Amino acid sequence: MRQQIEIIEEFRKKILRDSPSTLLIRKYYTGKTDSFTLSALEVCLKELTRYDFFKYVVFLEDTHIFYGYLYARGLLDRLSYERENGQIVPNIHEWNLDEIPGVKKSCVFNYQSNREILRIMDEEGIKEIAVVDKMRSFEGFTNRELIVSRIINNLMNDAK
Repeated sequence: MRQQIEIIEEFRKKILRDSPSTLLIRKYYTGKTDSFTLSALEVCLKELTRYDFFKYVVFLEDTHIFYGYLYARGLLDRLSYERENGQIVPNIHEWNLDEIPGVKKSCVFNYQSNREILRIMDEEGIKEIAVVDKMRSFEGFTNRELIVSRIINNLMNDAK
């Protein structure tokens, strides 16, 4: 128990130092029924979701290829709800991510224009979207506010 508390304290220090917005789950590390447990995922998400900067759980294939994402608080709520007979962790282990409610596969490429990205977000009715490179490697997330501020900044620079 003492060791677990020390690990959680180290984890908390790292979170505050790095301010991560995502928890990455790689297909490479799943597939074994003991790769992680429901309670371990739940403890991790409870700790991370205490911070406003943490928002997503991202699923990657082949260690870096974007597959999809969930909002972390939604996953934590579902884990708590499915405490008895839940299928989320087994579905992650077996990479049956389409069976998990709320998994989003929406993404944009880092070379797409701001206008194009906003159009996609409007069509899908979303405020945030994953960004990938041409090889579909996950790079992070963007949102409407970031895009609009970039557009305004570009307009102001062009006006100089």
